[in-house]
Amino acid sequence: MKRDYYLATTALSEIWDNNSKLLLTNPWCLMGNNNKRMLRDRDYMVLPSPWEPAALRKTALEYCHVVYEETLLQMYTILNDIHHVSFPLQYWRILIGPWLLHFISAFCDRYTRIGNALKLFPDFHTNVLPVEGCCPVSYSYDDFIKFGIDAKVTDDYYNLILYSIVLYSLCPNSVSVIEMDYKKNYNINVTRYGWKSKLFNKLKKPFENILGGHILMSNMYHLSLKDSLLLKMKFGINRMHFRDFIDFSPPEGTSLLDYYSPGLRKEIRFRSGEDKFQELLLEILPNAIPVCYLETYGYHRRKISQYIDSLKLICSSVGWSYNEEFKFFAAECVSKGARYIEFQHGGNYGTSLAVSDEKLATEKDVYFSWGWKSSDYKNVNVLPSNHLSKLRETHNMKLDNVIFAVTTAPRYDCKIVGAIGPDNISGYFKFQELFILSLRDIIKDKILYRPSKDTGWGEEEHIKRIRADIKVILNDKLVNWMKKAKLVVIDHAHTSFLESLTINVPSVFYWDHDIYSMRQEAEPYFQALRDAGILYKDPVSAARKVNEIFDDPEEWWLSDDVQDARKEFCDRFAYARKDWMDVWVKELRKFI
Repeated sequence: MKRDYYLATTALSEIWDNNSKLLLTNPWCLMGNNNKRMLRDRDYMVLPSPWEPAALRKTALEYCHVVYEETLLQMYTILNDIHHVSFPLQYWRILIGPWLLHFISAFCDRYTRIGNALKLFPDFHTNVLPVEGCCPVSYSYDDFIKFGIDAKVTDDYYNLILYSIVLYSLCPNSVSVIEMDYKKNYNINVTRYGWKSKLFNKLKKPFENILGGHILMSNMYHLSLKDSLLLKMKFGINRMHFRDFIDFSPPEGTSLLDYYSPGLRKEIRFRSGEDKFQELLLEILPNAIPVCYLETYGYHRRKISQYIDSLKLICSSVGWSYNEEFKFFAAECVSKGARYIEFQHGGNYGTSLAVSDEKLATEKDVYFSWGWKSSDYKNVNVLPSNHLSKLRETHNMKLDNVIFAVTTAPRYDCKIVGAIGPDNISGYFKFQELFILSLRDIIKDKILYRPSKDTGWGEEEHIKRIRADIKVILNDKLVNWMKKAKLVVIDHAHTSFLESLTINVPSVFYWDHDIYSMRQEAEPYFQALRDAGILYKDPVSAARKVNEIFDDPEEWWLSDDVQDARKEFCDRFAYARKDWMDVWVKELRKFI
């Protein structure tokens, strides 16, 4: 007898069983107009998130950190043997650590969701790929997790691979094999830099070779050419040099299958895990390791050999995760004795209950934060943010408008974090609607709506349904709009609210405090924002505050209580000062 419930794991609706009641693992199954139309008259249910309350995310992330460390200890020995090298653990931590932690985190999420479905509906059935089609390989970290629609981890087909692997393991009697062209997903997505970046890097290379020094600054987010030149002059023109690595690409071909070697990967053997999840992870890991760390490793290592210098210090903000060529270079330099530093480049660090990238950041010799310190990390030092320092006290109201800055979520969870995810997208949109509808009519006409990057949820269409004539702003940087605004409203606890506080523009924040759950040591600073009337737990209360202050927001904003709360928060989590460059030079000189 056929079971009643069919579990839809992805938005690939062509493989769904249309004769059963549908269980959707997540709102991502609703993606696309075709799916929404098809489900309009269907009996379906979106399964509840397995990550509520938010504390469960923290526990899961801590578990993933343990698995990461145990797996990395095995992996570095295996990779050294395969490549006939003898690099220390630190080398492989730099090179493969970001991918490994986030693959474990994403796979743990998919594993947990299937376990959750089994608890709620143990008799469901579903379709899976054939075993030979379940190869979760990617080319690089960038290919795996690049934010947007091109990343493997946010792709429907790649997620069907992950879910098929889990389903074969947890409930083999509940699955039916479907035939699909599983080779079609093995395209390669890596960041392509524009011709201006390539030309600039080429032109400055000879000068850096002559005037370079023992400190390298690379992929320094928000550090302009002018900043770089001034830093170089202040520190010593032949002591510090700047080089960005922008030439990472596969040697030839366009498909992962052009490089993938089943024979090589069969040689990889991990010891058994301590629980069922780890056992499954270690079973599939040989086929999941990105190609650039195995089949094309030698090619990429040879490419960076021309750059290897006698460096004493390597510094970066975003290169440690998102620039594969830089990681190849930095790992080799660190293995030769160079020290390495990461600079904070965005929000959530030091505040959120669950930040997966914080683990990776604090693996460096020193991590420079935007003001916060923690007893959990002994190597966190405080340094003013160059980005925020240039925004400090720059508000100059030129617009009689409210900037409403919003965020988004990836189609599928890329990693376990304490922020809005696909589970929360419906409630998040509802909060936006409640906020706008609770405003006075005169203020609704003044809203300039700033969407985030489009990841497929239809944010602009959603906001237009709430108010058809709302003005959507897409041009220029958000910070430039905030500098000119009469009032700023932000509905998420990411980087933009730190920028708003630093600019010192009148601001009202609200977000779901169950989703954005903050760590205990940060909570007093957020409470101070709530006490000052800046931060709210719900959109209606935030709208009520906007209605109250809109006629003259600066009268409220410049009051002593509000400014004291703002300054206290910025000193701790958005540290900025006009002489930031002098502070950087003084701090970095300690390393040589």
